[in-house]
Amino acid sequence: MEKGEIWGPKGRDDMRGLLSVNSADESEVIAYPRFGGFALRIPLDEFTDRFERYSEERLSRMADAFERSSVTLDSDRDGREIPCWTNGANWNGWEVPFFERKEFDAALGDGRVVSNEFSSVEFDDAAGSYVEIMPTDGGPLPESLDRRSLVEQAVREGGGGEFALANGASAYVSVSPSRVIETPDGRVTVYNVGDGWTWCQPPSPKGVAAP
Repeated sequence: MEKGEIWGPKGRDDMRGLLSVNSADESEVIAYPRFGGFALRIPLDEFTDRFERYSEERLSRMADAFERSSVTLDSDRDGREIPCWTNGANWNGWEVPFFERKEFDAALGDGRVVSNEFSSVEFDDAAGSYVEIMPTDGGPLPESLDRRSLVEQAVREGGGGEFALANGASAYVSVSPSRVIETPDGRVTVYNVGDGWTWCQPPSPKGVAAP
């Protein structure tokens, strides 16, 4: 067993259960959740009994395996759901959803996702992408914001980062381009909007265990 190997639950493909080995000796394994989290110290016998090494081919196949799901924003006290697609990936325990445009536009329209002068999110037709612009100082965006130039600069420089504004302030810009995925319903165009937001799986109905 070597540092950097990816292990996961035996007998099933489980993206959420993946672990990255940090070290191993004759008595225990120290591993981290692959998508972020605290170190786990697991006795060697228990580790090899519960987990198996996942090959690169298997991991690639899992990354391309999408299923229907829904998410809510952690900040939404009403827990309003937004339909999405997921391959099970997460970051630090938060979901990483992929949205069809009709679903995300509907969420913007009814307030499940808020777009305002403090965090502007909208579809940019010229870029063919959703674009989020958020001032780094927590204040509102300037009324004179040249959104077109800012988006073009962000696209040229790889799709995101911190950029200077004409008023001397700066803003974080995130560009979410389209991606075509294979699903049980066929090929679907999706957008990984809000990558880094605190998306959650909706709570399970009372008396029903989460998968």
